[in-house]
Amino acid sequence: LRIMNRSIKLVLGQYAENGESDDGMDIGVCRFYDGAARMTYAGAKFSIFLSEADDVREVKGDRSSLGYRKVPLDQPYTDQDVEFTADTRFYLLTDGVTDQVGEATGRMYGKRRTLAMLQELRHLSMAEQRENILAAFTAYQGGENRRDDVTMIGFRVPV
Repeated sequence: LRIMNRSIKLVLGQYAENGESDDGMDIGVCRFYDGAARMTYAGAKFSIFLSEADDVREVKGDRSSLGYRKVPLDQPYTDQDVEFTADTRFYLLTDGVTDQVGEATGRMYGKRRTLAMLQELRHLSMAEQRENILAAFTAYQGGENRRDDVTMIGFRVPV
């Protein structure tokens, strides 16, 4: 992430106050190890969620995005070692999911509602979860305009 941050800033001319643009991203990166029930996670203003047994836990990334002018050229990002079981399900999602406003409520979908849904659906296959998540999100959104990109990636890792 540190190298990506530096590269984006240099290529787009965003390394000075008067840079040519001000673009960047939030991103999470996972590294899994063959035959081990552990991974290394690093996030630039991006979390990963792990659904296990009776809980969904969040592994938070650093509080800094990457690439934007306000981000230091040599911004450090933290690698976090995370252990998991063969039953763990992983979820990465953009803030467009939690920030989506519902037509009926006028309120954002929110992290609490998202985590509760992941916990409720954890016993289903990943394909069944996909269908249920899409249906719940679409129903909540109703006729409200989509305000941001909406991406969720869910997966399991064979151990």
